[in-house]
Parts: sequence; C-alpha cells; structure tokens
Amino acid sequence: MVYVLICFVLALIIIPLVRMLPSKRQKEQMAMRRVAMAAGISIKLTTIDDPNPQQNKYLSNTGRALAPRLKVIAWQCQRRQSYGDARSSLPKIDWCLQRVSTDKMKAGKSLTDEWDWSKMSNQAISDRLGTWLETAIKQLPKDVEQVEETRCLVSVYWHEREAGTEKQVIDFLKGCTELSPHESIQ
Repeated sequence: MVYVLICFVLALIIIPLVRMLPSKRQKEQMAMRRVAMAAGISIKLTTIDDPNPQQNKYLSNTGRALAPRLKVIAWQCQRRQSYGDARSSLPKIDWCLQRVSTDKMKAGKSLTDEWDWSKMSNQAISDRLGTWLETAIKQLPKDVEQVEETRCLVSVYWHEREAGTEKQVIDFLKGCTELSPHESIQ
C-alpha cells in the first residue's frame, strides 16, 4: 500500500512537469522564429481585424457578439532609409493587403484572386512595387492573413501553421523592403 501511495505522489509531481514541456508544434514554431530573427526579422504576437468575419464565429457563450479579431503572429521588417537623401524627405506611404473570400472581393480593386487592398494612403505606391507585390503575394503561405506597410515597417500577419514556410515569408519581407514605394525613386 505504501508503494502505491508513493507512486501516486510521484505521478502528481511528474505529470504537471511533463505537461509544461513544449510540444512538437511549439518546437517547430520556435525554430521558425529563430531563423527569422537571425535574418533580422522582428516577431510579435498581436491581433488584427478579421478580413472575413463570420459573426457566428464571434459569439460569446452567452450569445453576445464579440469583436471580429484574429490572434496572429506578426513578422516585421523595417524599410531601409538613408537619412539625408531624397528618400527621407518623401512622405510615408501606408498600404495593406488582406486575404479575402471571393464573395467579398471589391470590383476593380483586387490585386489577385485571393488578395485585396484594404487601405491605401492618399498616394499610390510605385508601379514597380505594385507589380512585385502582385507576383510575390502568391508565393506566401496559405495561412497569411494580412500584409501591410505602416510608417516604413512591413508586416506579415500569419498563423505559422506549416514548418518550412518561414523562408517564403522572410524572402517576401526582404524583397518588399528593398523596393521603393515611391514613383520617383527606382
């Protein structure tokens, strides 16, 4: 009987410790983030507005409507700017692309079959950046929800569901930050 009691107490101590260890999925995400940080990408956990809110999905247990927000991981890269040159005096251009369903597409404003412009500053982005975005956005993983540039910070918001897709996101961020958003600078 004493041995059973000792085993029971040990199980009460060991089981919570084992449950605190990271899962295989968490280890994959940590490895993906290490690769990104080594490439100069900053990472943060955040929330964004759901581009395709389904109100049934955003109900509390009591039936009250909740804000349509998604919990995502933001991978961010700062656009390079040389202070003292013509680029630093140019106004900042903010833009945002969201993955949307086909029934939500706006006529004439869509970038691709899956992506649509969500917001745009008063100035248009350069043709070179627009053309590059049109092709590069298709190479991103399917769990990317939104891509945006705000105050020269390019961000990719996604769920990190598949290990091995971090290179696509890193290449997208690096390529996007190397292109000028202004028409006059190529």
